[in-house]
This record gives sequence, C-alpha cells and structure tokens, in this order.
Amino acid sequence: MLSEKDYILIERFLYDEMDTEERNNFLLLAEKDPEIKNELAAQQEIEKATRMHFDNELKKELQEIHADNFGENHKKIISFNYKKILAVAAAILIFLLVGFFITQKNTISHQKLFANYYQPYSGNPITRDDTIGLLTKATELYFNKEYGNAAALFTQYLKEDTSAIANVQVKLLLGICMIETEQYREALQIFQKIIEQKEIYFFYQANWYSALSELKMGNTEMCKKYLKIITENKNADHFNDAEDLLRKLQ
Repeated sequence: MLSEKDYILIERFLYDEMDTEERNNFLLLAEKDPEIKNELAAQQEIEKATRMHFDNELKKELQEIHADNFGENHKKIISFNYKKILAVAAAILIFLLVGFFITQKNTISHQKLFANYYQPYSGNPITRDDTIGLLTKATELYFNKEYGNAAALFTQYLKEDTSAIANVQVKLLLGICMIETEQYREALQIFQKIIEQKEIYFFYQANWYSALSELKMGNTEMCKKYLKIITENKNADHFNDAEDLLRKLQ
C-alpha cells in the first residue's frame, strides 16, 4: 500500500514542483515500484480526462452561442462577433480551470498538512491484567504497526470487556488503527465515544485525532471545531500543534 509520502511525491511530480534531480529520481523510483507507477498512470489519466471534459464544455458553449446568433435554419444572417465569442469561451474555460485547480490545491494542502502533523499514538503500552492474552497480543501488533490485525483483536477485546472507563485507551488505539487503515469515519465514531467519556487525558487525544481525521477527508470546518476545543486549554495535550494547525487553516 502506498504511503502518504508516496502520494505527496506523485502530486509534486504532477504539479511540476520538483527540480530536475528530484524528477529524475522519482521516475527511477516509479520504474522500480509498480504501485507508484500504476498510481502515477492513473492520476495522469484523470488529468487527461479532466482536460477532455473542459474541451467538451467549451465546445458546448460555442455551439449554444452559434445557435443564439444564427438560429436552427440559418435563414437569418446576423453579424457574428468572433472576438466576443472567443472572450466568452476563454472566460468559461478560466472559470472551470480555476475552480478545478483550487479544489485540487486544497486537497493537496490537506494531505500535506495531515502528513506533517499526524503521528500514531505512542504512549505507554497497555499493562492491564489480561488473563486471555488478547489485549497483550493486540497491543504488541499495534506497536509493530500491524494495524489491521491489531484492530481485529482490539474489537474482540472490547466486546468481551465492557468496563467503559478502563477501556478508553483501548478505544484510542483502535481509533488509530482505523486511521492507519484509512477508515476515517469509523475512527471518528470511536473517538466520539472517548470524548463522551470525558476522561481528561484521552479527551484531548481523541479531539486531536478527530481533527486530523476530518482534515484528511477535507472537512476543514469540522477540523477547526476539534482544534478549537484543544486550544481552549493551554495544558491540553497537542495544544501547540493544534494552535499552529488552526492558524494555518484560517
């Protein structure tokens, strides 16, 4: 599976943000890595399709202008201002391009910010008594970055042990597993349960990772909402990062 850094490299290549050396190194990397090569090809096809869409939209607008001036039966000959048509066509194309690239740039900006600020929770491993070994194994998998397998065991453990307060850290680790496996909505649902428990330390952790999940999905306003909760308490975990990220999103 491609990493965040791989996607950022692809985006920088497509938007011509690399110097000659970086570009050549990236092309060599793409030749050696089939996943990067396939993703690059897919993104280039999307860009090509987008340009074709713009061309079709422009053609449609020109045909409508032609019909308005000449009519269907062409019986009337009306002065036809080609410069005006070209100006209108250019304005339409610029409008579409600007809208598209603003959206694309915002998406890329969100991805870069996420990559810059996100780190999986790395607190002390859970040491609670675990007679069946399920929690021990899940925690071991988590810290070995085997997030999919860890998530399955954390989920099973939470079904067997329903002591909500005691399991708040388990829920946090499960939420991180959801982020790492790109299940952001599921992660938000888990973090919301932690927030509702209002256990002071994990309350701010859950708000921080909720903010990053919303950022990853491009939901800027929701991201800001969680960040503002953190910045209301200068002693909160992630206070400095939350304040910095919030400032960049304003």
